[in-house]
Amino acid sequence: MKILFLAIFVVVSEAALDKCRVTGKTFFTCVDAKDEDLPTSPQFNIQWLTFKRSTVKHVKSSLLKNFPQLTDFHAESTGIQKIDDDAFKIPKLIDWIDLSNNQIKSIHVDLLKGTKTSHFNISGNSGLAIPKNKPFLEADDLAWLDLQSCDISELYSETFSKLPKMRDLSLAYNKLKALPDDIFVKNVRLLSINISGNNFKFLNPIIFQNKRVLAATMGDNPWECDCKLSPLLSWSKRNVMKGNDVSCAKPVVKPWNLITNPEPCK
Repeated sequence: MKILFLAIFVVVSEAALDKCRVTGKTFFTCVDAKDEDLPTSPQFNIQWLTFKRSTVKHVKSSLLKNFPQLTDFHAESTGIQKIDDDAFKIPKLIDWIDLSNNQIKSIHVDLLKGTKTSHFNISGNSGLAIPKNKPFLEADDLAWLDLQSCDISELYSETFSKLPKMRDLSLAYNKLKALPDDIFVKNVRLLSINISGNNFKFLNPIIFQNKRVLAATMGDNPWECDCKLSPLLSWSKRNVMKGNDVSCAKPVVKPWNLITNPEPCK
């Protein structure tokens, strides 16, 4: 009886200490894990890697090379501060990356180069650096990019120039006041953009020129609905506006959809 009790105790104790483990045929999960708990041996059949209630400050290439078949990497709210420039070079099938709500201040332009990544969520990383007059990322297959709530105050003509397949972009809840007229010239597939919760008073709709049907979310901005905004108001009548909270802050508080004949500047 004593021997049986000891055996059961040992099994339970080892399981409790195993913070990173296979949780399904192709799933690997780390719970309450730290850097030292991460796997160091290859996990050949794993496609999903998820962190829950974990604190991992550094995403190293040596970690992800152990997951050569990885397609989904979910590490939101994990305390990440640094990502190796070549972290995603081994799992070339990686499609979905969620690094939201961490402490990442910068990423290398080539982080996703050569991968199959289509979805990249880096929202909620306060103070994320946007390179001046240089591309933010180079990723041939990236279709969905979330930069919400990153304290971004300025973007450049080159920022998205190396994302030819970008279709959906969220810039919501940053500190933007303006966008360069040619910022989306290279993004011919752009369909949807969210710029709500910024500091826009005016926006030239020329940024959407030669794009397909585009849906825009623009609420919670201090729009000044004078003659300068007339082109954007006219554009909004011909395109899909998401939400019903787009309103003028000046000269009078008034929803856009109640402005029927915006006056052009003389």
